[in-house]
Amino acid sequence: MTKRRDEKMTQSSLFPPGPPLQTEQLEIISRLPTNSQWEEASQIVIPNYQPDRAIREAVLAGQDEWQHINEVLVYPASNQLLVYLGSKQKPLPVEEALKTIGQFSASTVLTARIVLAIWQQRRHEQRLSKNGSAAMRLDEILAMRGIKKRTISAYPDSNQDLTYTIGYRPEDKQAILADLAILQQCIVRGECTITVQGKWQSFSVDDEYLHSSVVYRNTRRGREIAGIFVSAGDWINLYEDHSSIFLAAVEQKVFHLNPHDEQHELRLALYLTERWREQARQQHYDEPISMQELLEASVIPIDKKHAYRFIPRIEDALHQLSVKGILGAEAQCLNPADRTRPRWTKEWLASRWVLLPPENVRDHYRVTTITPVPALPAPEARSTTRKKITRSLSGETSAQGSHSKDISTP
Repeated sequence: MTKRRDEKMTQSSLFPPGPPLQTEQLEIISRLPTNSQWEEASQIVIPNYQPDRAIREAVLAGQDEWQHINEVLVYPASNQLLVYLGSKQKPLPVEEALKTIGQFSASTVLTARIVLAIWQQRRHEQRLSKNGSAAMRLDEILAMRGIKKRTISAYPDSNQDLTYTIGYRPEDKQAILADLAILQQCIVRGECTITVQGKWQSFSVDDEYLHSSVVYRNTRRGREIAGIFVSAGDWINLYEDHSSIFLAAVEQKVFHLNPHDEQHELRLALYLTERWREQARQQHYDEPISMQELLEASVIPIDKKHAYRFIPRIEDALHQLSVKGILGAEAQCLNPADRTRPRWTKEWLASRWVLLPPENVRDHYRVTTITPVPALPAPEARSTTRKKITRSLSGETSAQGSHSKDISTP
């Protein structure tokens, strides 16, 4: 009884009690397909927009990479979008924001990718959605993560072969709810670039990254979670108003990576799925990238002090991605560092690598219409970027924003 009471208290703290049970929402949840569709899928299509990249970077970044600007804690993403916490009307105080950032993990990114992938697939099915939000079960999310259900023996002291499942652990479900509660506090602000009649234009956004709500049902054991409804934030309307849809193909195996034991593999894989979608426009998957660029884009801190451990760990992570089929081939280094020299870390960081997607990802993009992308603007100096961030938070964002675009990730 104590455990169940603690469980309910935790749920209430994550999501405040909502309105009375909605019969319509429960009916929608009852129509959801079984988890087998995700367990059997080899590839998932996920939204891949500028806010998605900004959230990935902000969640994976360390606290020291967030900036104190105008008494607000802000993360400036590589595409010049800003991420802050709280609400549009009331950002979290710095101390509270730091506590929330301390709860971020790679699992939070996985939860975001998975729920928006399900939302993207179901949002236009009236049977499985309501007011733009798609219904889903916590079990589905855990199935996509490859997390195993609990099993117990059919009889006391019986053979291990005689077992049956009793569902997912309550703590695994609570972790999903905690991730959603955190993601609802993430606000994305800045300018998104969208093609309008063949030309790139900037549009301002200042919206929650995603919305979620929990639906409960009454059972003999009390009030339990029946499912959740999820939708992307209002920023998605900017893209859809101009018929701009950006989706990335992701191997299901990426979601099965362990955020703790395979953290480097997961960070590399999450970035590479974004990069391959960009490369798909020209089908130039063999375009090399320097190791330093790869690590920075994957939000992996470079440990120069312990390079003798760090370098083999990164190279092994790339090897494991190939073994698992997340890379289409072994990572190829075009200009290996001379490891006979006393110091070669800098040379290794400058080395250029070819990282190919698996064949079925390339097949997906071969049949997908890819919009040509104009040349990227030159990178800006950090001082210039900081000034723009300050102006944006002061409500003085430039109307043109010509240099604050990142058209590489629409």
